[in-house]
Amino acid sequence: MDNNIYKMLTKDQIKIMQVFVSKITQSFTIRGVAKTLKKDHAQIHKAIQPLIKVLLNQTQEKRLVLNYKENSEELAYIEYLRTKEFLTTPKNKTLKFFINDVMKVIKDEYFIMILFGSVVKTNNPRDIDVFVIVDNLNKIDSTDRFLGNIASRYSLKFDINVVSVESIYEMAGHRDEKNVLNELLNKHLIIYGGENFYKLLKNARR
Repeated sequence: MDNNIYKMLTKDQIKIMQVFVSKITQSFTIRGVAKTLKKDHAQIHKAIQPLIKVLLNQTQEKRLVLNYKENSEELAYIEYLRTKEFLTTPKNKTLKFFINDVMKVIKDEYFIMILFGSVVKTNNPRDIDVFVIVDNLNKIDSTDRFLGNIASRYSLKFDINVVSVESIYEMAGHRDEKNVLNELLNKHLIIYGGENFYKLLKNARR
């Protein structure tokens, strides 16, 4: 697949892909996607065809699901567009300041930061769930401390959870259990490290 395919996606195809990356493990019918986007069925049917077998897979029941095991760069770009739209809304101005402060401090090449839970779905969440993945167990405590220090400057209530890559492999091995990874796959916004997240997901969920 051309590494620049995301530059060739139409507006409709970008919106379609945003539906699928927002619910990584959920399957959809074309009619269901059209209903979610409030678009004409024929319009979505035409736009979605080039995506099948590339960015999307088709199940035996003729439903479509995200092909998250390939094209990590393209999927990270779609995630970026979702997150950018979310953070540019006036109600998320303070949250954006927090994220900017975090990004100024981060020096690790491997750092994945995700918002999940009610902040993604509701306008007035009780707290902001933040999930961070680091590549070494020894980095968990220091990362948790500096994130907590930054969060303390803001009036928002943060619930920060820092885990290692090893924990992701463990959680991924229990797909039917209730854990943070299984929850956020279908209710998340990737703030940083989207490409690394999809590569990790590919290896962990075999």
